[in-house]
Amino acid sequence: MEAQQNGTARVNGAARPAETPEQRSDPEGGQFSFSAEPSLEQIRRLQAQFTEERDWSQFHQPRNLLMALVGEVGEVAELFQWRGEVSEGLPGWSDSDREKVAQELSDVCIYLVELAEKCRVDLPQAVLRKMELNRRKYPASKVHGSAKKYTEVGASKADTRFLRMMQTLLEYEGSTGTPPATDISPYPIKGIEAG
Repeated sequence: MEAQQNGTARVNGAARPAETPEQRSDPEGGQFSFSAEPSLEQIRRLQAQFTEERDWSQFHQPRNLLMALVGEVGEVAELFQWRGEVSEGLPGWSDSDREKVAQELSDVCIYLVELAEKCRVDLPQAVLRKMELNRRKYPASKVHGSAKKYTEVGASKADTRFLRMMQTLLEYEGSTGTPPATDISPYPIKGIEAG
């Protein structure tokens, strides 16, 4: 996405009506979905171009980006700070307040994507691996309706072994060191290959 103004968005140079979250949910406020574009890769490229045009790469190192990311998360928290419990969909919030949330969450996303780039983490693939790890940590049959931590759930020995190995492999991801030898693929999701 290149820009959004006057109710239109420019994606890959083509103008089209900008979608709001309300347009992507059913009329009764049902399931929400994100728009298909921009992808995380498109966001990465747009931010890289933005940074390069301003000669800011010298300031956008992992530590600096992490600190900026934490600051932006704090700005999101400020928007919710004195509101008490907030229901899904932010009922009762003004359009102006919703836009502030959108702006701050956008800042969080931009910094997160740029931090992942600088750390050489393929974020979409890392998310898939992490979701598989979470699926194994929290089997639906054992945690349905429970907020217990995975250590309290009583995972099987095989799952416990797998989780330990996955955690070890995840710690080595992105490092220049050689990961420890294991007999379990670090890519348990079908179709995800090393490398």
